Amino acid sequence: MSRRQIEGSDVQARRASQGGGAGSCRKSYGQRQSNTSVSPEPVMSDGFTWERVQAFQCVAGDKYTVPEDSSERTYFTKHAANAIIIIKNDAFAPKSLLLAKASEAIERARASEDDDLKDVLVLRNVQYGQLQKKTTPDLSGREPPADDPTYVPENNYESFLVHELSATKRFVQAPVSEGGWFAELTSDIGLKFKCAIEFEIKIDYNRDEDGGGPCGALST
Repeated sequence: MSRRQIEGSDVQARRASQGGGAGSCRKSYGQRQSNTSVSPEPVMSDGFTWERVQAFQCVAGDKYTVPEDSSERTYFTKHAANAIIIIKNDAFAPKSLLLAKASEAIERARASEDDDLKDVLVLRNVQYGQLQKKTTPDLSGREPPADDPTYVPENNYESFLVHELSATKRFVQAPVSEGGWFAELTSDIGLKFKCAIEFEIKIDYNRDEDGGGPCGALST
């Protein structure tokens, strides 16, 4: 199985976290003033949700599954489909049988009464690097007992600053329930380069471009 990664942007994540009806069912997170600071209380869900994004608790390198029948899955599936159609219709984009087959399957799914687009584009996971895990940083600026390397917060994430030469970096320490690790917060500028989405595309690709020989089922 090969992988297709679609680069996301921080702007999209912000808009999505405020849309799709998510705010109405996650009121406590809709009240946050900033999405570049870690919410103290750990998000209970293990998967990728707008709640986790708003809490700034997505760890770089972790592959988060996406809940079925969720606004998150609908959002990414729709935009992945749009991206494939745009590339296919771009006069300057290289043409391929794979791209044509994928585009045809998407158009058929959109036209069907069942709207089975999610059966064509199956979202496997999302990676969003808001937090980059680090080895123990300089703890001298923290108040006791947090300045002790053996200290681990009992219940909540604890944020703190680390001063290195002329730079000030934002760090967080996870509570016991999350493993007690340290992580550096990704800047606003860096966030737009930290998103990767993995899909499996289910299409009929059993014959080559000349119409001969089985190629086998293909997922990408």
